[in-house]
Amino acid sequence: MTFFIPLIAINPPVLETTHWSAFRTVYRMYEGRLPEPVCERCGEPLVRSLLALPFEVTVAYLLLICALAALFFPESPKILTVVGTIGSLLCLHMGIATDWAFEETFYGAFFHVRRVHDFWLVTTILAVMLSLVYISLTVSLGSHTRES
Repeated sequence: MTFFIPLIAINPPVLETTHWSAFRTVYRMYEGRLPEPVCERCGEPLVRSLLALPFEVTVAYLLLICALAALFFPESPKILTVVGTIGSLLCLHMGIATDWAFEETFYGAFFHVRRVHDFWLVTTILAVMLSLVYISLTVSLGSHTRES
């Protein structure tokens, strides 16, 4: 759900919008309505959309997809613990660089004046990752006590 909820605040607005979701950011980048990233193949819509979010945010969403897929396997508590731990550490690593990457997405390169606030996005993803760790450890410990 965090992919679709507008958790990124920007000021001044871009495309008459001050609150953005990760989905809207990727979609608008795909349409070519946000400044293109600088790379050799960035004119292609698919490449633009893949580069719309900062690297750490993209990795966090990929980890959440892995966690969702892990639910279909019997070893899921162990996998969820690993995914949640890596995701939590990744969220703790996000900071000013992620804000700057979002600024480049919305305003173009070289506008590092902290106009983008991704606190709620990062905090929400961190909460989800920590919840994964908590749930997986609870399930893991519960299955060990039933076996004893």
